[in-house]
Amino acid sequence: MIRFAGKTWFGSRTLSQKINNYLLVGIFVPFVLMSFFLTQVSTWHMERLLMQNTQQMLNQMGLILDFHTSSIESTINILENASPVEDFISRRGGADTGELRRFLGTISANHPEIAGILVINGNGDYISNEMFRKSRDSLLGENWYLKAVDNAGQFVMISKPVGRNLTSHAKYSDDEIMSIVKALEPKTSEEEHRGAILIDLHLSAFDENLKNITLGSAGFLYVTDESGEIIYAPYNDVIYRIDNRHLIENPKEKTIVKIRDEYYQVVCRRVNHWYIMGVFLHRDTIATVRTLRYITVLLLISTIILVRWFSSRLDKTVIAPLHRLDNLMKFAEGGNMEVRFPAGGGDEVSALGESFNRMISRIQKLMVIIEQENKQKRDAELRVLQEQIKPHFLYNTLDTINWLALDSDAHEIVRLVSAMTKLFRLSLSGGKEFITVEEEAEQTENYLIIQSIRYEDMISYSFDIGEEAKELTVLKLVLQPLVENGIYHGIKERAYREPGFRGHIHVSAHVSENELRLSIRDNGWGAPSDVTLEIKRMLESNEHTRGFGLYNVSRRLKYTFGEGYGLSFNSTPGEGTEVVISHPVLPAGEMKEE
Repeated sequence: MIRFAGKTWFGSRTLSQKINNYLLVGIFVPFVLMSFFLTQVSTWHMERLLMQNTQQMLNQMGLILDFHTSSIESTINILENASPVEDFISRRGGADTGELRRFLGTISANHPEIAGILVINGNGDYISNEMFRKSRDSLLGENWYLKAVDNAGQFVMISKPVGRNLTSHAKYSDDEIMSIVKALEPKTSEEEHRGAILIDLHLSAFDENLKNITLGSAGFLYVTDESGEIIYAPYNDVIYRIDNRHLIENPKEKTIVKIRDEYYQVVCRRVNHWYIMGVFLHRDTIATVRTLRYITVLLLISTIILVRWFSSRLDKTVIAPLHRLDNLMKFAEGGNMEVRFPAGGGDEVSALGESFNRMISRIQKLMVIIEQENKQKRDAELRVLQEQIKPHFLYNTLDTINWLALDSDAHEIVRLVSAMTKLFRLSLSGGKEFITVEEEAEQTENYLIIQSIRYEDMISYSFDIGEEAKELTVLKLVLQPLVENGIYHGIKERAYREPGFRGHIHVSAHVSENELRLSIRDNGWGAPSDVTLEIKRMLESNEHTRGFGLYNVSRRLKYTFGEGYGLSFNSTPGEGTEVVISHPVLPAGEMKEE
């Protein structure tokens, strides 16, 4: 954490200082990062553009080389197939050298880039309009000829043919030309070599095409052969300080070299037998980046000044109203719910004040709602207690009737009164709200005994209580109201519609997916689809619309355990209804009575 004068910079005591510091840092840091990012991206982008431009120039240079060399190669092919040349090469008697000279002259006239043409046969005889031997030594021992013979039938490029036993009527030096020579392939096995055709090409032919090619502020192109010897280059002393052989032997996309305290980027590309080199100043790639940096710094300084001015305005328009709002909050914290923030202004601080006013109003309403919900919960608990029929004197009276019925051998009355007595005893449960699943099932069975006696043979029942569920704790009186619903709204309705019908109630309790599932299923008449849909909406929304027993059990479960628990209701007309209770798994004794 940054500290100034014993305080943290961001932990300044006043909100005005905090906002001012955060604004400065929040703008300064992004600006620095943006400047760095833009510099890197711009440098990369400028280098890519320059590299693309250089590659285009190299491609253009390659096309020019291909054009001229292809033109010379085509000319050599024409000469090779011409009958005057063939007569001379074949050393046929009476070969008309005059016709051959005229033919060579015509070609030279049509190709001003050609410095000279020479045709030599296997005997060492040669003919040329421009070139002749410097000495009487045979041309068959010349390096250029031997190299051509070694590659008979192929075109051999020779850059700057220095040291040849040839000179020309035209005034040009060996470093102003390049030679293309092709040795003619022997037609019989007895022939070792038949001769060759040599054409010298003016390097100045490239000048007209390349004079407008530039790379950056001081870049240029030049051409070397496979050994790194310069074939063509503009006048520039930088060229001779570049290690061409190293560039050829170690090809890279670009190479940076330092020459006379200046950095250059060199791009090398091979075209057929040549290497084209592109050279440009490294500073050309960063000139635009430097300008961008200057602009960024100016923008940063201007922004800091603007932030300072904005902070001073912020103090007057935002901080003061926030202080007033802070004081009102302290009053509300002390219990005064009548405080209100003055309306008006239309800005965010005024909107915050109006939100504060709405919050205070909502708190007051929530206090009323909480009080109402507490009252509803007490009412629900009271209804449950009313369902339990608490009066002890009724329990004692029934016990007396039971003993009198035993004395009179009225066994059916004994069974009925015994079930009723147990039902009341378990309902009272010493005032406890939670009992075991086994006790809840026993209480429900007593209720079913009473109903089966009342309706004679119309109702039967069965229980399936899993061993893992018997000793678990359950909210008291959740099964009996649902069983009662099944009898009165399902079985009785179907018995009325189908005389002789025998209803059945099945009660089960098992642990599934970390929940206690208690199911009450009947084979009664079932509920219509619209009623089923209405009951489901009631159980989800907790708004009582029908079925007090269902609603009461559902609300008790949700009040006690939360919205994740309750009832699910499914019914099929003509087949029956199933209600499943979702109850948390509570080991015996876990829930303590309040």
